[in-house]
Amino acid sequence: MLQKQNKLDPMGASRLMKTLRRLIGILIVVAGVHVAWRVVPLYVAYFQLQGAMDDVVLAGTTDSRTSEGELRNKIYQEAQSLNIDLQPEQIQVQRTPFGVFVSANYTVHVGLPFCQFDLHFHPTSTNRRALM
Repeated sequence: MLQKQNKLDPMGASRLMKTLRRLIGILIVVAGVHVAWRVVPLYVAYFQLQGAMDDVVLAGTTDSRTSEGELRNKIYQEAQSLNIDLQPEQIQVQRTPFGVFVSANYTVHVGLPFCQFDLHFHPTSTNRRALM
């Protein structure tokens, strides 16, 4: 005779728990991939801007005729090409007899379905002239 499976059967409950664990695990992985999909490009753009700032500072150190405004505009144009919302007023350029220092501060708002947060970026670059 075949026995009917009781709804409170431990074997059925165990199978249900395994299915729920798998489903929760899949949801966690999907959420992690979604967060990475939204956040990683922001960090890639930050590092690309950092590299561009290094190049601009090096060029500004070797060519002393380049003004602070020109250096600021070069960095601003690079930020725009990387789709970084950075205004020229947010870029600080200081030229001294010892070298060039450049910094910027900007914030990117990340809106996810389950939470929202701001990422603050502070790229800087400096190059000092060799003292002879």
